[in-house]
Amino acid sequence: MFIYLQPLRLCFGVLDRIANAICILFDLTDKNENIYFESFWNPKQKNSLNIKQGDRWEKINQIKNLSLCALYTQASDLNLKTGEWYFYKTWRNALE
Repeated sequence: MFIYLQPLRLCFGVLDRIANAICILFDLTDKNENIYFESFWNPKQKNSLNIKQGDRWEKINQIKNLSLCALYTQASDLNLKTGEWYFYKTWRNALE
């Protein structure tokens, strides 16, 4: 089973790197902040750790980019509570 789930783990790593690249490109995060693909898209949280994290959602909404919309849709599908592909995240977490 580990052999079959290894590519899944690598895919999540690629998605995390895409989220980091978006943050660098649009200056959406501090350098010491950990970015994960599925949580990167969340709206402003009450317990935001820094200013950029709190303003990220507003900045993303101001950027008119079809590719960002597609990535947001994928992140929504990976959501553990409401996403269609929630089980992939569960499988990945089981690996770690």
